[in-house]
Amino acid sequence: MRFVGAVLTAAAMVLLLHPARAQSNATDNELYAAYCKGFLDSMLAPPIPPGTDPNGYLAQQRAKMQQNDQRFTAYLLSTGALTDAQRTDASLGVVMAMNRGKADLAQCMQEGNSCHLDLADPKSGAQYNACVERLPACARVRRCHESDHLPF
Repeated sequence: MRFVGAVLTAAAMVLLLHPARAQSNATDNELYAAYCKGFLDSMLAPPIPPGTDPNGYLAQQRAKMQQNDQRFTAYLLSTGALTDAQRTDASLGVVMAMNRGKADLAQCMQEGNSCHLDLADPKSGAQYNACVERLPACARVRRCHESDHLPF
């Protein structure tokens, strides 16, 4: 019995003296934030052309996207996924997720050209949205517009 007690004590000492290794891979939330950041960076890259937003709707949407982009960036910085030298695997996963978000947006926009939008027809918007929602790449980027479970 003394031997078991000594082994347990030694094991406890080893665990206490060696700090727990930080999570090396990116978490699901980090990958989600990175994917959406890549998507938003691509969405925000082109400026709104002058004279194309008379009601200010596009400017409002752009402001919301900028706010979310900043939020995703802050989350990734706070978790160390981009800055912690011990988490190189996480950084690689984050970069890959960002690139996937950009690629999915490009694919969604290309495939979305097959959906018809007639601005003169009020019903056309719903039909266009239904068409776009059926496209796989568009379904993936749509989750960036939905609520998430990030802590801030």
